[in-house]
Amino acid sequence: MMAPLLEEEENYVRLALLLKGVSPRAVRIYFDREFPPNHLPSTLNTNYNTLYDLKLKKVLNQAQWNLLFPRNGVPDSITSDVTGELNSNIFDVIGVPDFITFDVIDVINYNSFDVIGVPVSTTFDVTLMICLIRNLTSVTQPINGFDSLPLPVETTPGPDLARIKWYRNILAHHDSNKMATGDFNTAWSNISS
Repeated sequence: MMAPLLEEEENYVRLALLLKGVSPRAVRIYFDREFPPNHLPSTLNTNYNTLYDLKLKKVLNQAQWNLLFPRNGVPDSITSDVTGELNSNIFDVIGVPDFITFDVIDVINYNSFDVIGVPVSTTFDVTLMICLIRNLTSVTQPINGFDSLPLPVETTPGPDLARIKWYRNILAHHDSNKMATGDFNTAWSNISS
C-alpha cells in the first residue's frame, strides 16, 4: 500500500497536472484560433524570415525548427524511422542491393510523405506555441513584458499566456516535489482564473 501524500506534495502534483495537463490544451485552443490549422503551413512560410531570425537568435532551437519546417515534408524522426525500417526489413528480405535501396528510399521520402509532413499544432509544445503567438500575432504584451509574472488585474490573452509560461518555468526549476500551501493557492488562483 502506498503512503498518503503530504499536503505539500499534493499541492505540487495538482499544480503540475494543471500546468502540464490542462494548460497545454487551453494554449492550443487559443493557438488554433490565431493560426487556423488549414492555414498554419502557409502562415509559417509567409513568416519564414521572422522565424529564421528567431532561430539565429536561439529563441527557436533546431528541434522546434524541424517541427515548423519538416525537411522533405517529413520531420527527421519520421524519415529516419521509415528509412531505417525500409533498410532493415523490406529490401533485405527481397535481396535488393544497397546502391538501389538509397535511390528508392529517396523517392519514397520525396513523394510519399509530402502530404503528411505538414506542421500541426498537436506536435508543438506550450513553449513553441507561446513563442509563435508572441512573435507572429498582435497579442497584447503584459505591462512588465512576457518574461515576468503579469499583475493579477491583467486578464487578456497575452498576460494569461505569460502567466502559464511563468508558472511552468517555476515548476520546471522547482527543486523538490513539494509546494507550500500559500504558494500553491496563489499559483492555482492565478493560473485557473
